[in-house]
Amino acid sequence: MYDQYSLIRVIKILRSAENYDGWHINQRPPRIGDIGTIVEVLHAPNLPIDYVVECSNNDGTDIWLSLFYAEEIEAI
Repeated sequence: MYDQYSLIRVIKILRSAENYDGWHINQRPPRIGDIGTIVEVLHAPNLPIDYVVECSNNDGTDIWLSLFYAEEIEAI
C-alpha cells in the first residue's frame, strides 16, 4: 500500500487509454516511466485499493490525472 502524496513511477499500463481519463482532463494518456504523485487512496471493504495519481509538467499544469491499480505503479 502506498500513502497519499507518495511519488510514484508508472510501471505497467493494464487498460486502454480511455480508461485512464475518467475526469476528461488528460492532455495525453499515462505512459510507462511517467512520474506522478498519489493524490488520493481509494479503499473500500472487499475491493482492491486504487490510487488517483496526478502527473504535471514543470510549471504545474496537469498532464494527466488517472486511476491506477497497485500493480501498475512503484514508489520512488
